Amino acid sequence: MDATRSKVFPQRVTGTVSAWKGKFGFIEPTSPINHPGAKGKQLYLAAEDVEQELSGVGGIVSFFVYAGAKGLGAMNVRPSAVATTTAGKGSGKATAPAGKASGKAAGKTASKAPAASSAAPGEREKVVKKRLTGTVQAWKGKFGFIEPSAPIDHPMFKGKLYFGAEDVEAELEGVGGAVSFFVYSDAKGIGAMNVKPATAGKGAPVQAAKGNGKVAGKGAGKTEGKKTRKGEEPGSAARPKKQKTDGPTGPNLDREQVGEDRFSGEVVSWKGKWGFVKPAEPIDHPDFKEIIWFAKEDVTDNSFVKRGQTIEFDLYKDTTEKLGAQNITVLAQPETEDVEVAQGACRMFAKKGECKFAEACKFTH
Repeated sequence: MDATRSKVFPQRVTGTVSAWKGKFGFIEPTSPINHPGAKGKQLYLAAEDVEQELSGVGGIVSFFVYAGAKGLGAMNVRPSAVATTTAGKGSGKATAPAGKASGKAAGKTASKAPAASSAAPGEREKVVKKRLTGTVQAWKGKFGFIEPSAPIDHPMFKGKLYFGAEDVEAELEGVGGAVSFFVYSDAKGIGAMNVKPATAGKGAPVQAAKGNGKVAGKGAGKTEGKKTRKGEEPGSAARPKKQKTDGPTGPNLDREQVGEDRFSGEVVSWKGKWGFVKPAEPIDHPDFKEIIWFAKEDVTDNSFVKRGQTIEFDLYKDTTEKLGAQNITVLAQPETEDVEVAQGACRMFAKKGECKFAEACKFTH
């Protein structure tokens, strides 16, 4: 035992885990602790004082009470396995009957105590023997989060798993990339290790899917930090900036017109200086791929361009063998109607029937 700690009672007492904050929490003893060092109804609990896996907030536990430099705390904490426990006469002179199993239900998902299991502090234990898949949801420079393809059926699972740069085995695509990994459990919770790009068959990349069943697991995810810069990937150093070429690029590449026909289509994307048009009918050309790129310089008379417009254009192919639209004429503006939007409703959804923020939108759809 730490030299700065002294055991208050010679016997174990019981209580209920009332809160867990990731690395520490609090226990509310079944009976108040009558001791000069007691500060309120709760005792401090650190992750390193957990001996066995706990069921989480609301779980009944047994422990020794110690007095330290900062007051009273709980140590040698484990799930309660006895009907009653009475504290011996010590400096606290308190009696603590065993917690009642019918009191608070163990296993609430709002917050959980650490799952120490058989792993010592700082050591990891593999939770699932086979690899799981998921999608990188965030990367913060030295750590990030993965959303598993299937929910992990565990009270401490909160939708995503923590992983550090040291857990990355191979270069990843970055945020949105499909990955495979093992799930581990340690004194702090669960996380993803041995992370690498997900492959199917003979190494072909796969797209992580959602909601395909449940996988048993242990522990909990951790905290967030900083995002990577564009082009930077989890577990790797930042990529060097792309060097500018001396020759022409984009709309300045050499080009030749394809045929004499004029085509029409709808602007499906516009970024201010360039966009894409979807022809009204498929174009019979081996390099045609549903939509065609065009630049602001190819719009005649500097006409205003925006998504939903109907345009007419000539077809060309540049030195990169890609098709493009040129000699563009704006034929029609998209039809818009005044839509009455109720208070608290999403204006974008009301007008277009869709919202780019989807379920994350703070307004009603």
